[in-house]
Amino acid sequence: MTRKKLLILTLSFCLLDTLAPLAATPEIRILQRRAAQDAAVVLPADASTILRYTVSDFNEDCRESAGRRLPVVTTLREAGSRPVILPAVIGKSPLLDRLIAEKRIDVDSIRGEWESFAIIPVARPFADYPAIPEALIVAGSDERGAMYGLYEVSERLLGTDPQKFWTDAVPHRVKSARWDQGMVVQGPPTFRFRGWFVNDEHALLGWHHREGEDNSIKAEDWAEIFETICRMRGNFYTLIEYGQTPDSASLRLASDRGLYVTGSHMHMLVANTSYAFDPGPHTWTWDAFCEKTYGKRYPYSWMTQREKMLRFWEEEGVKRHKDHLAIWTVGLKGANDTDFHENDSAAPRSVVERARLTNEAIRLQTQIVERNLPGTEPLYMIANRNDLFDQYLTGELQFPKNTHILWPDDPSFGVFRLLPEKKHLERDTHHGIFFHLTFCDNHWVQWYPMGGVQHELVKAVRAGAVSMAEFNVGDIREIPLKTAMAMDLAYDARPWLADKEHWRAFTDAWIVRQYGMRDPARLTDLLVRYWDLEMPVRSMIILERMSQYTILDEAILKKIEGAADKRRAMVEYVRSIEVPTGGRYGKMGRDELRRNAPAWERLWKDANALTPEIRSDRRSFYYDFVLLQIATSRLMNLWGGELFRAFDAISAERFAEAADHMEKAKDYVRELAECRARAEHGKWKGWFDGDQLYPWTNHMWGFHYERELAAETEMIRMLRAWSARP
Repeated sequence: MTRKKLLILTLSFCLLDTLAPLAATPEIRILQRRAAQDAAVVLPADASTILRYTVSDFNEDCRESAGRRLPVVTTLREAGSRPVILPAVIGKSPLLDRLIAEKRIDVDSIRGEWESFAIIPVARPFADYPAIPEALIVAGSDERGAMYGLYEVSERLLGTDPQKFWTDAVPHRVKSARWDQGMVVQGPPTFRFRGWFVNDEHALLGWHHREGEDNSIKAEDWAEIFETICRMRGNFYTLIEYGQTPDSASLRLASDRGLYVTGSHMHMLVANTSYAFDPGPHTWTWDAFCEKTYGKRYPYSWMTQREKMLRFWEEEGVKRHKDHLAIWTVGLKGANDTDFHENDSAAPRSVVERARLTNEAIRLQTQIVERNLPGTEPLYMIANRNDLFDQYLTGELQFPKNTHILWPDDPSFGVFRLLPEKKHLERDTHHGIFFHLTFCDNHWVQWYPMGGVQHELVKAVRAGAVSMAEFNVGDIREIPLKTAMAMDLAYDARPWLADKEHWRAFTDAWIVRQYGMRDPARLTDLLVRYWDLEMPVRSMIILERMSQYTILDEAILKKIEGAADKRRAMVEYVRSIEVPTGGRYGKMGRDELRRNAPAWERLWKDANALTPEIRSDRRSFYYDFVLLQIATSRLMNLWGGELFRAFDAISAERFAEAADHMEKAKDYVRELAECRARAEHGKWKGWFDGDQLYPWTNHMWGFHYERELAAETEMIRMLRAWSARP
């Protein structure tokens, strides 16, 4: 299929969607002032687990909004004289199919489509149950279509935020609620598969860490993650990178909710090949498997341990996940996010030869899946990051049927290196994307502007890379706006294709929903100012590079340890420091930090000045999402500037001046710690513990402010002492 034909097909699917209400139809009374008159939800005894979980979620929204749940009945007789809500799948529900056969409703536009739905109000729907006055039909083309339809009802009827767990949003408080929006029809999504990669997830790992347990995202947190993906119209999740694979109950929960599991670019056949990180010594999952199976450790080497790797993939990947919905990751990578030739001296040096080895691995991986899942049509995925990307471009790689080829962005800059061209679309059927909404470079802040995200994702749609969209969402909590935008575009790209500035209208609408602002453009404009400052000189890069010279790999205190003349040793070392700039490091230098400082102070002042315009019950989330991120960037910029000044003063042997600058730097670190503590309210207590708990996070991901403060305190003591004597 050519790119042009694929794009036409994609857009024609989107045109099935008519989210504006159609002709005038009856209002459906859902919540009444008297609970006895509330609508009942009809959920047959044999309903799928997907619909059961969705109805439970919908009823929880009703409880939060009106203080009570709707009754759930298995038959119309049980509904009595109440209105009814009927979430059902075309061809699988006798009640729904009867309404279709009697031409009471028309679902021809979605029949047989992927994940589509129609919400249809009907008066006097069932002749043999005349006491039922009206029904709100939520017809799905499949199970997930019906699920998305009922979530749509909750959003429109109650104002439910799909990310409510992460944004602390509560549905609108109501005493009564009626569906008055007529018929709503949604055709198939733009991207067939849409999901999350929770990555660099040390906050989630440390949040509910219990002493003596291995590090993992807890079952209760997985439940919230899966529910949120479903509410945001997603249909898969990717194994996390550094923690343990979800427990068996969580894996079953995801599948019961209709979510596929897949692996990241390093999890072949969905077998976790990363570190099993603990607060103590790190253990490879591969090492643990070898010790258990063979009694000793072996290198993760395709050149020397092929049979053991195949067994590992089968035991830890396919057999663990074969009873769940799964998209099987294929390819050949090294352990812990490395290319296989990086830590295997026997691997070929030629990219073409490596591609041929990868083909061999893919062929054997496919055999494993087919052996364990006979008579099925498995789904496969390959994320072409790093060396796999170069291998793909050789044209040598060969894939099994139903393989989704993901084109990666450059995560340091949020842009695609390349997207499929005509030759790629003609050679391989399914193309998708792997896009970082956040990255380890700037994990705690939304450094990349919304307009840039829209630009890149629209490029992918126009290129025909619409079979799958895997979004790196970090720890989830820090990027609610960007995640909402990406999932919305992946679900329905039409408005994003029509208007290159749609990100602004989307942001305004999101701000109104979250904060109740009368003039949301003021906050949108403030966020633009933030992105304009953050993008060129990234705060977390400042942390990464500057902290190396105070607390981490090349710490000043380590460098002068054991020196006979520590003063001379410090001066000489500081003079040798060359802080990198350019490329992924942005414009990080003395001049930039000094020049930007006033702008950061103005932005911080203006952001705080908007607080009175935020609805009072949403000011805590305004602090968590807006003020904390601006504070983080501002304080890291100011901190980095003071360190530069301290280094300059040390180089000139002006030790008292250097100590003064270090004091200011220390104050900024302390202020950031206080800002973070304020964001650890309620259920978020301990959210930043991962930074302190896991030494593996080091300077790139974590912020070990306790160590930083201790190091700066010791340096100040030394500098003051040196300044007191000639």
